[in-house]
Amino acid sequence: MLMWCAAGALAGVAFTVSPLAVLFALVAMLLWWWAARGLDAWERRWVFGLLGAATGLRVAAVGALLLTTTPAQHFNTYFPDAQFAIARAGWIRNIWLDVPIGPMYEYILYNPYGATSYSYILGAIQMITGPSPYALNFVSIAAFLAGAIALFRIARQSFGPPAALVGLAWLLFWPSTFAWSVSMLKESMQFALAAFLVAFTLRAVRSRTWRARIAAAMLAAATGYALMTLRSAAVYVAVSGAVAGVLAWMLTRRSWVAVTSGVLCVAAGAAVVSRPFVQEQAMSVVRAAADRQIGHVASNGYGYKVLDQRFYSYGSRIARTLEPAEAVRFLGRAAVAFFTVPAPWQIESRSGLAYLPQQMAWYMLVLLGIPGVVAGFRRDPLVTWILLASVAAGVAVIAPNSGNIGTLVRHRDMVVPALALLSAAGFTSVLNTLVPRPD
Repeated sequence: MLMWCAAGALAGVAFTVSPLAVLFALVAMLLWWWAARGLDAWERRWVFGLLGAATGLRVAAVGALLLTTTPAQHFNTYFPDAQFAIARAGWIRNIWLDVPIGPMYEYILYNPYGATSYSYILGAIQMITGPSPYALNFVSIAAFLAGAIALFRIARQSFGPPAALVGLAWLLFWPSTFAWSVSMLKESMQFALAAFLVAFTLRAVRSRTWRARIAAAMLAAATGYALMTLRSAAVYVAVSGAVAGVLAWMLTRRSWVAVTSGVLCVAAGAAVVSRPFVQEQAMSVVRAAADRQIGHVASNGYGYKVLDQRFYSYGSRIARTLEPAEAVRFLGRAAVAFFTVPAPWQIESRSGLAYLPQQMAWYMLVLLGIPGVVAGFRRDPLVTWILLASVAAGVAVIAPNSGNIGTLVRHRDMVVPALALLSAAGFTSVLNTLVPRPD
C-alpha cells in the first residue's frame, strides 16, 4: 500500500512539473504494447530492447536541451526551424487566450511562408498542458515511434520477423531521422502520417468486407489530407506512392494482364507525349524545376550541378531556354544525384565529414534495396510495389527540384522509411543465401 501511495505521489509531482512528459510516458507504454502484441518471446525481447534504447536516447537528448539552456535564452532547440515552430505554437496559444503578442509576431504568424496545421495542433496541446517548449519535443518522439511501429508491423507480416526487426533498427537509429525526432520539426509527424497512410491503404485493399474497406479508405483519405496541410510536397510522395503501388500490383497480378496493360500504357503514353500541348506543359514544369536548381546552386551553402554548364554561366531566367534534349539530361542527372549526392569527394566542411558515415550507410541501403525488391516480390508483391512506388515518387518530386546538399538530405529522408524496409528484406535475403539454415 505504501508503495502505491509513493508511486501516486511521484506521478502527481511529475504531472505538476510537466504534464506533457507524463502523457508521453503513457502514450509510449501504449505504443510498446502495440509493438509487442502477438510477438514471440524472442521477438518481444528484441523489440523492447530496440524501443527502450531508442526512447531512452531521445528522452536524454531532450533533457540535454534543458540542461544546456543559458540565461539569455527563452528555450533551447537543436535547429532554428524547431525554435520557430515552438514559438509560433506559443503565439497561437496566446491569441486564443487573448494575450497580446505584438504586431511583428502577428505578421510572422499570419505570413503564409512556413504555415502549417501542425502549429495549431501544438498550440492546442499547450492550451491543455500549459506552455511546454521542451516537452513539446515528446510529441515529435511519440509520432516517430508510432510511425516506426506501424511500419514494423507491416514488415513483419509481409517480409517476416527478421527483416522487420532489421528494418525497425534502421528506422529507429537512422542518424538524420533521429535528429528530426528530437526536435519540434514537421518530419516526425509527416513520417507517422505517411506510415499510417500505407497501413490504411493495405487495409482498404485486403479487408474482407466492403464496410471495412470503405472505412479504411476514408481513413487513408483523411490521413492524406492531414499530410497536405502539414507539408504539400509530402502528400505528393506518400499518396502517389500508395496509389501507384496499388495500381501496379493490380496490373501485374496476372502475366497476361501485365503484358496487355504494359502495351496499352506504352501506346497511350506515346500518343499523349506526341501532342504539342502536352510537350509544352511538360517542358514548362521541367523549366520551373531547372530554375529552382539554378537558384539552389547560386544560394549560400553547398550546391551540386545537374544541368548543362551554360545554365550556371549566365544570369537569371536562363532556364527558359532549356531544350528537350537538355531536359532529358537534366532529369537523368538529377535522379542519379538523388542517390549519390554528396559524393565523398564533394564534402568540403567538417559538418560534411560528420555526415559521411550516414552517406555510406545510405549507399548500403540503396544497394541492399535491389535484392530487397526481388525478395519482397516473392513474399508480398502489394507491399513491395507500394514501397517501390514511394521511392520512385520521392525521386520524381524531390530530385529535379533540389540543388542544395543539405536540403536534399533533409527531403530525401521522406523515402528512407520505404527504402529501409526494402533493404532490410534484401539484407535478410542475402544473409540467408550466404549462410543457409541447417536442415
